[in-house]
Amino acid sequence: MDAVWLGVLILISGASAWSGALAVREAREAPPAELTAAEKRTVYRRGSVMLWVLAVGTLVWWVLAGRDWASLGLAAPRWTWPAAGAALALIVWLAADTARQTAPSRISGTRERWRTQNPYIPVSGAEFRSYTVLALSAGICEEIVYRGFMIAVLRAWFGPGWEGAALAVGLPALFFGAAHAAQGWRGVVGAAAGALAWGFVVVETGSVWPGVVCHVLWDLFMGWLGFRFLRASGT
Repeated sequence: MDAVWLGVLILISGASAWSGALAVREAREAPPAELTAAEKRTVYRRGSVMLWVLAVGTLVWWVLAGRDWASLGLAAPRWTWPAAGAALALIVWLAADTARQTAPSRISGTRERWRTQNPYIPVSGAEFRSYTVLALSAGICEEIVYRGFMIAVLRAWFGPGWEGAALAVGLPALFFGAAHAAQGWRGVVGAAAGALAWGFVVVETGSVWPGVVCHVLWDLFMGWLGFRFLRASGT
C-alpha cells in the first residue's frame, strides 16, 4: 500500500517539474514582470500550505500503517543540535563573506538571473519575514516526505545492501531535483546534490533532523541574499 502514497508524491513532483520547466522556458522567451509584495506573499502561503498537506498526509499514512516515528526518521540523534550550530556558523560566515566580497557587477548579474529563474525571492524586510514561513515549511516538510518516507519505503523494497541504499537515496534525489525545475538547471542540480548528501545522512543516522536544520538554514540564507542584494533602496 505504500506504493499508492509514493505514487501520489511522485506525480506531484512530476507536475512541479513540468510546470517549472514551462515557466523557465516562458521566462527565457519573454522575461516576466516583477512580482508585487502581495503576489509573493500569496506564493509563500500557497507553497507552505501545499508542503504541510503533503507532510501531514505522509504522517497520517505512516500512523495508519502502525509504524513508529523513529522508522520515519523523526528520532533526533544526540549530535543533531551541535551539528546544527556548526551549520549555522558556516552559513553566517558565508553571508558575511558574500556581503564583503560581492562586486556590483556580479550583483547585477545575479539580480537578472534571479528575476527570471526565481522571481519570488524576497527583496524587502517584509517579504523576507513572510518568506521565513516558507523556508521553515520547506525544510521540515520536504525532509519528512523525500528523506523520511521515500527513503524508508524504498529501502524496505530494495534491501539493506549498499545497492539498495544507493537506489533508496538516489531516486528521491531525482524526484526532489526535478520538483525544483522552476529554478532552472542550476536549481535542479543543486537540489538533487543536496538531497543526495542528506539522504545518505539519513541512511547513516536514521534521522531526518540534521537535514531539516541545514535545509531551513540554507533556504533562509538564500532568502537573505535576495533581501541583501536585490532589495530596493530604502527598504
